[in-house]
Amino acid sequence: MDHVLSRLSRRTSSGRYIPEIDGLRFLAIALVVGFHVGIVLSPNLRLNLPFGTALPGAKAPPVLASGWFGVELFFVISGFILALPFAAWRRTGGRPVNLRAYYLRRLTRLEPPYVLALGLAFVAAAAVGPIRGLLPHLLASLVYQHGTLFGYDSFLNSPLWSLEIEVQFYVLVPLLALLFRIEDTTKRRIAMAAVGLAGLALGSHGSRDGLTVLSFLEFFLAGFVLADVYVVDWRERPTSSRAWDLVSVVGWVVLLVAVGLTRSEKLLAVGPWLVVVLYMAAFRGPLTGRILRNRWLTTIGGMCYSIYLLHYPLMLLIGRAFHPASALAWAGSATALVAATLAAGVIFFALVERPCMEPHWPSKLIARLRPRADGEPVRVPVTGAP
Repeated sequence: MDHVLSRLSRRTSSGRYIPEIDGLRFLAIALVVGFHVGIVLSPNLRLNLPFGTALPGAKAPPVLASGWFGVELFFVISGFILALPFAAWRRTGGRPVNLRAYYLRRLTRLEPPYVLALGLAFVAAAAVGPIRGLLPHLLASLVYQHGTLFGYDSFLNSPLWSLEIEVQFYVLVPLLALLFRIEDTTKRRIAMAAVGLAGLALGSHGSRDGLTVLSFLEFFLAGFVLADVYVVDWRERPTSSRAWDLVSVVGWVVLLVAVGLTRSEKLLAVGPWLVVVLYMAAFRGPLTGRILRNRWLTTIGGMCYSIYLLHYPLMLLIGRAFHPASALAWAGSATALVAATLAAGVIFFALVERPCMEPHWPSKLIARLRPRADGEPVRVPVTGAP
């Protein structure tokens, strides 16, 4: 089993692997998948197209309803991970960030799985329904502009709206990272929070503005603050205390119940900073950290991108056959949807996403395809990720 898990583990090009982050990714993807299970199995679900967006009447059961907040958890993680090299460079004299390598890494690591997943959704949609009218949605999604052009998420794969937000954030990261040049720690973190709150003031959820990074900037900047604490205060070696385990228990209850179930805009404003406290507890709570470092959780969390790309269209396709009329039937249907989603995610991760985690795969592929002078293809030795 260790061999199997090692073959499914995340590859890192930076050499900096933080298992707690993959454990947090597991929690985030579990919330998202659970929320969508509730939507797919809702008796009120009505779709305009095979993979269309759920209408307001389709709601998940209360136990799963707070999962809508899972995407915001991912945004904080993205802010943290992408801010780390800039924080280390500016604040502790680490290696300067190569922006060309940064953008190239985003392109080669994330784009092939994204394009393939969209293509699979398009083929599946064409197989089960009319293809007319879907092509503009495909083209807009391929360039991460569906929300901007249409004002709502894609019919082909509704959850991909968040990846459009992520890409906008990737473009802004080098500019936002200039905040790490502020020498005074307190002023630096206040500036980060202020930029995030400015985005919240300018953005508007539920409209075209709500489909831009502005409406979620406070979550990404909360990740910046966490990275600053991790690098400057903790020196990337956080100490543990049992008090943080108590913070973790209480904090998750507050987040999932008070924020997740009520969907209060006022509570949402404090949501990013509550998430920061919870993520600090993940690093510093001995029991919390032990749970999040579990090999099974980190392995599944490490393949969350593959699961996220595939889960909603797949569940909608499979869910067409389910009409649970009892609690037991609903539980069985939900289990089948989750199992199918996990299996598809594992396969997609192993065959598509994990090879793209190898930073030099494009040059190796080109070398393999380029013929030698004698007509034989160039053979490049396969090496592990650095």
